[in-house]
Formats: sequence, structure tokens, C-alpha cells
Amino acid sequence: MRSICNEIIPLGNETRSLQNEILPIQNEMRSLQNEILSLRNDIIPLRNETRSLQNEILPIQNEMRSLQNEILSLQNDIIPLRNETRSLQNEILPIQNEMRSLQNEILSLRNEIIPLWNEIIPLWNEILPLWNEILSLRNEIIPLWNEILSLRNEIISLWNEIIPLSNEILSLRKEMRSLRNDTRSIPNEILPLPKDILPL
Repeated sequence: MRSICNEIIPLGNETRSLQNEILPIQNEMRSLQNEILSLRNDIIPLRNETRSLQNEILPIQNEMRSLQNEILSLQNDIIPLRNETRSLQNEILPIQNEMRSLQNEILSLRNEIIPLWNEIIPLWNEILPLWNEILSLRNEIIPLWNEILSLRNEIISLWNEIIPLSNEILSLRKEMRSLRNDTRSIPNEILPLPKDILPL
């Protein structure tokens, strides 16, 4: 019996020790269970949000597919445009060469123009006083033109007087011709008369 008691006592002590160790483990288990419960409660709205996001993602995915198809179509359109661009670049090259040639020609012409300007400037310096003289002469001519206009008006007025006089002269000339013709016919009329009727 003593032997059994001696074996039971340490077992009891060990049991108490294990119970003391189990207690914090149980407490920790309860804490973990509470945490799991809290996490489950948190998961429910997250799942709802996930479903909502999935519902939102679907039209986005459809739009993405549409955009990808559009991109593919644009890429197919780009290929002929690239070919056209290469063709245009090949056309541009001779134009650029021609442009360079024209620029060189323009530069050469400018180099020719510079000495011409150097010749023209002194000529302008000579021409300017001549222009001033011409302007001065024009200022002198203006009153002469005014005088000429006045004389023309006077001449027109005289012509207006001369025209009726000229018409009158023409009328008188016609009358004189008529009188001359009458005068020429008088001797022919006198000839048949007797001599005694003729004036002495």
C-alpha cells in the first residue's frame, strides 16, 4: 500500500502541475477562439465586398477585352501607316536634298546681292536729292497747271463766244456767194436791152 501511495502522490503532483499548465493553454485557446470568431465576423463583409468587386471586375474585364480588340485593330491599322510613312520618308529624302540645294543657291544669291546693295546704296544717295528736286519742281508745276486750267477755261469761254460768231460768218459767206451769183447773172440780163436803155 505504501508503495502504491508513494507512486500515487507524485502522480497527483504531476497532475496538478499539468492542470496548472493546461489552464493558461485553455485561456489561450479561448482567446484564439474569440479571435477566430472576430476574424470570421470580419471575413463576412470582406466576402461581400469581394463579391461586389467581382461584379465590378466583370464589366471592367469586358471593357479590357474590348480595348484589347481595339488595340489589336489599331495595330493592324498601324502596319499600312508605317509602310506609308516609310514610303513618304523615301519621297522626303530627295525633297530634302532639293531643299539643301535651293538653300545653297539662295546663299550664293545673297552673296551676290550684298555687293549689288553696296552699289545700289550710293546710287540711292544720288537719287534722293534728285527726287527732292523733282518734288520741288512739282510744287512749282502745280501753280502753272492751275494757270493752264484757268486759261483752258478762258479758252472754252472764248470758243463759246466764237462758235455763234463763226456760224454767223458762215451764214454771211453763204449770203455773199448768193449775191455774187446774182451779180454775175446781171450782165447777162442787161445784154438783151436796147442800147438807148443802157446807162451812159
